[in-house]
Amino acid sequence: MLAESIEERLVRSERTSRHYRSVLAGMGIAILAGTITWGVAGATGCAHATKVIRADRFVLVDANGKTRAELGMSKDGPGLWLYDENGNVRTMLEVREGKGAGLTLVDDNCRAGARLDVNKDGAGLVMCDVYGKTRVGLMALDVGPGLALYDQQGKAIWRAP
Repeated sequence: MLAESIEERLVRSERTSRHYRSVLAGMGIAILAGTITWGVAGATGCAHATKVIRADRFVLVDANGKTRAELGMSKDGPGLWLYDENGNVRTMLEVREGKGAGLTLVDDNCRAGARLDVNKDGAGLVMCDVYGKTRVGLMALDVGPGLALYDQQGKAIWRAP
């Protein structure tokens, strides 16, 4: 009786062991397949190729069909343009080939605003009044920093250095 009980236990233990080995082998194969898939997708630059959309331009419209944003290519390079409810461009983010990148923010009348530009020589910030006249210029260039204040006619009234 004791011999049968040990023999039955041994058969059950071997069966359980085979089952666990099969489960572990399946998990190993799944992990390996996932790792290979992830590695190949990462090497190609996209994790889910089926979710990639390619186009020259994307337009976002509001409930009334008015254009409120555009992501696209201009003659100078890629850009993002955001429009107000009247169709005026209020924000522009652009990369100009060979000329650097820029961010422009403007008021309702497309006059007052600020422009930040970055290129190979450094960075600059220009702020304009409600008439579109430059009033402040701040630069951080490779030749050194600079700051200028301008009057209503655009004449420099203070500079450093």
